[in-house]
Amino acid sequence: MTSLNALKGTAAAIALGALGALGALALATAPTGAAAQVACSANTTVTLSSSSVVCGTATLGGPPGKLIAINQYQGIRYGQAARWATPGMAPLPAGTTAAPFNATAAGAYCPQGASDRNEDCLFLNVSAPQATINNTAAKLPVIFFIHGGAFVAGSGGAPLYDGATLAGNGPAVVVTINYRLGALGFLSYRNGSTVIPGNFGLLDQQLALAWVYQNVAAFGGDPGNITIVGESAGAMSVGLHLFAASTNRYVQASGKAVDSRALFTGAVMESNPMGIAYPTPQASSDAIGTAFVNSLCSSVKGAPKNCATNLSWLQSVPTTDDVMKAQTAAMKSWAANSPIGKAKVPGVQALASDATPITLPYSPVVDGALVMGQPLKGYASTYAANARPFVFGTNANEGAPFAQLVYDLNPIERGWIFNQKAYETDLGNILGKTAVPVIEAIDAYNPAKQSDTLYWSAAAAALSNVITDYVFTCANITTANYALAQSKATGVYGYHFTQPAIFDLYTSPITKGPMAACAPTKDKSGNYDGRTCHANELPYVFNTLPAVPDLQSPTSGDTALTQSMPAAWAAFAKTPSSPGAPWVAYANDGTGTVIQWNGGTLPPPKAAVYAAANCATWAPYLK
Repeated sequence: MTSLNALKGTAAAIALGALGALGALALATAPTGAAAQVACSANTTVTLSSSSVVCGTATLGGPPGKLIAINQYQGIRYGQAARWATPGMAPLPAGTTAAPFNATAAGAYCPQGASDRNEDCLFLNVSAPQATINNTAAKLPVIFFIHGGAFVAGSGGAPLYDGATLAGNGPAVVVTINYRLGALGFLSYRNGSTVIPGNFGLLDQQLALAWVYQNVAAFGGDPGNITIVGESAGAMSVGLHLFAASTNRYVQASGKAVDSRALFTGAVMESNPMGIAYPTPQASSDAIGTAFVNSLCSSVKGAPKNCATNLSWLQSVPTTDDVMKAQTAAMKSWAANSPIGKAKVPGVQALASDATPITLPYSPVVDGALVMGQPLKGYASTYAANARPFVFGTNANEGAPFAQLVYDLNPIERGWIFNQKAYETDLGNILGKTAVPVIEAIDAYNPAKQSDTLYWSAAAAALSNVITDYVFTCANITTANYALAQSKATGVYGYHFTQPAIFDLYTSPITKGPMAACAPTKDKSGNYDGRTCHANELPYVFNTLPAVPDLQSPTSGDTALTQSMPAAWAAFAKTPSSPGAPWVAYANDGTGTVIQWNGGTLPPPKAAVYAAANCATWAPYLK
């Protein structure tokens, strides 16, 4: 379930408004910490170099009736990094044929929750067909997955992201990774000559991609055919690598640095909240970086008087626990002072300014060095010349868990129920006061046209629709249109996921039970009719339904999706430029037509989402 325990004390960040809620949700369908190693399975030894032989476990994966042996390697260290420093490539794991390195357990999670406190966390996991291990001529497509979690939580080692089915469907090599999170991964701080530049988590991702490029052939993968895939914050990361990230700083054997896009051939963005803006380094420092450092300096006993400008002390003396406590305290400060409550400019029209009203507390920054622009605007600089085919996709009710979180926490943080007045105040702060009547003219966004329920108010229902359509659906359509205009030859594909929920990934901070807005429900005929919330597509893409909480009995449609969606993702990874059925090329024709994943219908039907999401109304706020 999505756990708020790891972010306890940050509820104020949510009460500021609908879109700020994105900063406090993080998938937690994974266990905490690293698992214990087990004995390696037979036929899993892979040779990375003469001094690096690794073994793992064996399982089965692939479509029903066509299962193949899949080898899985977990907890392989790809990088090393001092606190707030650029990571470097780690040595390959030491092992010999007689005594191979045991890669049977996921590495430590990057610091996030109460039990995750290990800063040595740059690990990756590989799933690959057993038949192609040590066969460098196999040249299977590679799927490189970046997990979500609002840049503050998550791990590539979560059971939700088990790569066996995807690997068997390709066949393909599937890689999942850890990267630094929260203040350790995305702190941007500026105080005179003392600078912590931020974007460390993105650098970690680039390093992991370079590691895969250099080593995936040993697993049977093709380094010339890597597709990067991500969900939520992972999709945001993919969008940055695709549209805005500059030269990969990690050097290949040739000794030459390469463009990030030279290391991947395609990209898939699942539920990228494109309406979220990335701040400048100074804006991030002002909003949360300074508060973080001040909290760290005031809470650590014996901190020097020049603590706030003593980078060496900040990097070496505070414990990881100290850092995590300061991270929580700074998020409270961010919530109290975020521009969302005092924005002077509407919506994302302030994309590149220091007053962006819609941001996350810890996130990448547009620094002009690594990140060159806002992905909402398509390709930055001259990057369209090296464009890559990509998939974008959204779910039918992306905003529901965030809106419920706002409703649940509003009385605690603000002292009143999230009602129409609070809704209109937040909407006005985000988009400008003149936008409120324009938006409320549409019934879906007007609390007076929605209904109160046992679990949220009519205002929260309207808020859910705003987040879904504005931040997700229409923002993704906007980006796709920009990208097509910049590089017409690039293949763009879209999907809309609408399968009713049979599980609930989220936990209510009030009841500590499942979040009602995303819970499975049935109509009078006994058919599931619950909302399709943010991240609900993941257990279908990975075929990991047993790993999700509150799972109900799958229907034949659910079972069919656990087969058709992994096959479709694998098909795109095989040939991103021409993936074939079921993918249908997206065109900027004003309809927003994409394929719709719902039940077992193949090929998936088409859905015109532009009008359904009222994108013409949102267009002025997405320029």
